[in-house]
Amino acid sequence: MKANEKLRTYALSEIAHTKVHGRTTGRLDPLTLFWTGSGVEWNVKTSELWIEVEADYDDCEPWISVLVNGAWVGRQMVAAGRQWLCVFRSMNGAAVKNVRVVKDTQAMSGDPGCLLQIRSVRCDGEFLPVAGKPRKIEFVGDSITSGEGAIGATCEQDWIPMWFSAIDNYAAMTAEALDAEYRILSQSGWGVVTGWDNNPHSSLPAYYEQVCGLLTGERNRELGALEANDFAAWQPDVVVVNLGTNDDGAFHYQEWRDPQTGETYEQRMNADGTMHADDLAVFEGGGGAVCGQAAAVQSGRAYRMGVRHARHGDAARDRAGGGRVPGAVGRREGEGHCAARDDGRYSRRAQSSREEGACAGGFGAGRGDPATA
Repeated sequence: MKANEKLRTYALSEIAHTKVHGRTTGRLDPLTLFWTGSGVEWNVKTSELWIEVEADYDDCEPWISVLVNGAWVGRQMVAAGRQWLCVFRSMNGAAVKNVRVVKDTQAMSGDPGCLLQIRSVRCDGEFLPVAGKPRKIEFVGDSITSGEGAIGATCEQDWIPMWFSAIDNYAAMTAEALDAEYRILSQSGWGVVTGWDNNPHSSLPAYYEQVCGLLTGERNRELGALEANDFAAWQPDVVVVNLGTNDDGAFHYQEWRDPQTGETYEQRMNADGTMHADDLAVFEGGGGAVCGQAAAVQSGRAYRMGVRHARHGDAARDRAGGGRVPGAVGRREGEGHCAARDDGRYSRRAQSSREEGACAGGFGAGRGDPATA
């Protein structure tokens, strides 16, 4: 390959016009990306652009997408190690390009070894200011908000990082339609009170005030994941809370036993198939508390999205993603309405039940055991 002798290397802290997306610690050397949809954005006048990344994982490798001038032009797994990735080359060096590098995969609570960092940039031109947007939206949710199952062939059933998408994602589509910046805090299989399997530790609100408190391991602690989030640094106008799908499923699932204490937890069902009033009250109170918690630390309004059922039928291939999850076309036609089949329970339903329709997101797409995520 013919080398471009004009390329210059910059640390992120040297680029005055780097725009960081997603909840982070604010540190740039390097920039650690924790959440779905987090990343960097530049306006750059250059013919060639490279980024230096560092990744690691035990089980769940990170994936990224690249957008140039708003178009989704690239997507790839980031292999373990430190490496340079070419974003583009041989473009018109006199033209300004808007470039976004976006983390497709969610924060992997089940894999303390998962890591994605952006360290440096190479180009042969200059960086220009990135204009802000008039609105800011924060999305809090589960696998639906993580974009799990939103990409890939409709036959795919494996629960793997490759099938997560921050681009084919209702949060990204909503932000684009409203000309808004956005952030995502989400975790597949988690809920307001418990996860899909009645595990009370899979409660997303418990970690809301930390940078990314659901991560474990010494390295994540050192990287600042457990630090208190700086809410003053980014104040959304609206917080959208799209949780409840997995809480609903927990009512239909077996009790969860804590392996450390032996205690059991269960969202109970009555003999007539209705939800136990006491447990339902805890869930409904928790949903209100999530909005209250968000409103208390953010300047914006918090909206709670209820558990919604939307049947998409047998989506055509060009309208669906992996696991028959509605893809970009199907999601736009559904206007963001999410099929609220619980993540774990749906994957265990009979094939005849699956044929009722596709599920918008996550383990509900009929993939493997959510306990691994």
